[in-house]
Amino acid sequence: MEINKPKTVMVLGPGSTGSVLIAKTIAHVLGVKEWGTWDGRQWAKSEDQTENNVFHLSLPAFKAPELFKGKQDGQKDKTT
Repeated sequence: MEINKPKTVMVLGPGSTGSVLIAKTIAHVLGVKEWGTWDGRQWAKSEDQTENNVFHLSLPAFKAPELFKGKQDGQKDKTT
């Protein structure tokens, strides 16, 4: 396994279980965001070309993140 390969980490967890803290810690360790500069919600994207990213979503989530909005290619509309 190549250690320096760009990483995207997705943290999903039920509300009030500590998943925000875990996402913030991962973002800090991977060098994505300095500690205290990200609220731990949605995307934390790298600004220094390391291409590491962290995504956090508390469950249940009622608003779909931009990543999942819209239909995928070839998916039919089930309302018709």
